[in-house]
Amino acid sequence: MRHLTLFIALAFFSIACNEDIASGNRPYPGPTCVDHCPDEDVNFLRFVNNDNYIIYIKYGQSRDGSNFNLVSVNQIGNRGSLSMPFNNEGYNHYLFYKDPQRTAEIGRLIIKNTQPFLVQFCTVRLLHSRTFSTNEKKTTFQNQRLGAYVETYDMSSSLTNIYNLVDSHFSIPRCGNVTMPSTPSDIYRHMQFFDYANDTRGPILSSIVYRNTNSSQISLPFVMIR
Repeated sequence: MRHLTLFIALAFFSIACNEDIASGNRPYPGPTCVDHCPDEDVNFLRFVNNDNYIIYIKYGQSRDGSNFNLVSVNQIGNRGSLSMPFNNEGYNHYLFYKDPQRTAEIGRLIIKNTQPFLVQFCTVRLLHSRTFSTNEKKTTFQNQRLGAYVETYDMSSSLTNIYNLVDSHFSIPRCGNVTMPSTPSDIYRHMQFFDYANDTRGPILSSIVYRNTNSSQISLPFVMIR
């Protein structure tokens, strides 16, 4: 209940419309919507280092979101970028460090996304020593479909009883967006996305669960609903 109350108190949704000039080869009629990750492969997640120091990474995977199997280690040079694998069959664990020994942890990003080609996390921004502003900590969900319907669920510090209690639900029109605040470091955010037409919720598009243990230095600016 503490986490649910906290989420309600924090949640601030801003719905807006963003449209590009109309162009050919569109999946839907009407203007082309803004795409914040047009060239990114859904099998990978791109990270950008916005600081002047190297950031070191561990990447692992798990089935249940707990103990993960280490898959690889890597690093991002100052002001550089790196694409890391993204597995839609389980949880992806990205751990960020300040030192090459990987002992001084910056934070962790844990994501599960069942259909990344329909709901895609765009570039993740990272800082080594500086911190993001309040506005930079928010995540904007941009809709490219004719309509989308979103349900958010009670957040918890464990991964039990996911999708047990609907905390809020809302629709997003074509080219519209919803901006949500960052979550506390010990909390998972659970969301499900559905097609939406004629004021009716349609088939599910994707289910996501994510946790960001340090939103001051790990930012998820955009998620695209396709």
